Amino acid sequence: MAPARKATKAGAKEVPSLTLASSAAAHMSEETRGAALAAPRGLIAAIGCSSLFGLLVLLSFLFSIQDYQTTIDSPYGQPVLQIFVDAVGENGAIVMMTVIMICVFHCGLFSVCSNSRMYYSFARDSGIPKWFATVDKRTQAPVKTIWLAVLLSFCLALPSLGSTVAFTAATSIATSGLYISYGIPIALGLVWPHHFQKGPFTLGILSKPIAAAAVMWVICITIFFCLPTANPVTSQTLNYCPVAIGVIALYIAVSWTFWARKYFVGPVRAVDGLQVAPADATDAYAHLEIGADNKLAEKDSPIDETEKESL
Repeated sequence: MAPARKATKAGAKEVPSLTLASSAAAHMSEETRGAALAAPRGLIAAIGCSSLFGLLVLLSFLFSIQDYQTTIDSPYGQPVLQIFVDAVGENGAIVMMTVIMICVFHCGLFSVCSNSRMYYSFARDSGIPKWFATVDKRTQAPVKTIWLAVLLSFCLALPSLGSTVAFTAATSIATSGLYISYGIPIALGLVWPHHFQKGPFTLGILSKPIAAAAVMWVICITIFFCLPTANPVTSQTLNYCPVAIGVIALYIAVSWTFWARKYFVGPVRAVDGLQVAPADATDAYAHLEIGADNKLAEKDSPIDETEKESL
């Protein structure tokens, strides 16, 4: 039953990946015009499309399984490849796996692009050294954080070359870490809603029910990914995902307690080329307005030079 449990968990891990990739709409929001409206709309559209097509892909795999046990115990060591071989033969399987490899390569490009933007934002907000918070004049891209994302990803992947345990831990923490990073602000918004300033896009009365469901889902899926894939549990079958999460949580708690809270003041807002840290969240959308056409735009009265100097 161990292979079956491992396959079930591996399959479940792919389901979040189908929707998590849609978060690119949020990660690229700083390079989007009217992002306060365009980003959430793009996020919802991306989640809807990826969920629909992802479901179709998963169903096609499930209905193509000809023998479950043979698929699980595939001599190729890869159930998906076995499904392709059974369905379209070896030559067709090579073509299909090539298509998947190309898709995975582009997923890697997306990850680098997304991570580099998050690193840039974090550097701009003093979360990491501000040396990374620069945009290359020629490419108009955060080149330093792009290379930082590539380097850290490379270092994280190195241990998996010689250990399947390390590979499993890396993939588990990648999925769990993403979910936790989404779940924390949602949970904080539920517990302390008065600390959050609503933007021009809102889900209205559905906000709290959806947020509560999202938090419960994050809790359940995180626990699921922390469970071992085989029994009995040994050093080779132990899921090190909770260990990694614990180490990261401990580092965050210690760093915030002793030094990070002394210089990290929260998100920095850019105003006509200047970088301004708002005194509170209430002015986060002060420079924006929604027109009669329900489109977000800059106010007609821009900040004058005197106000810029005061900022």
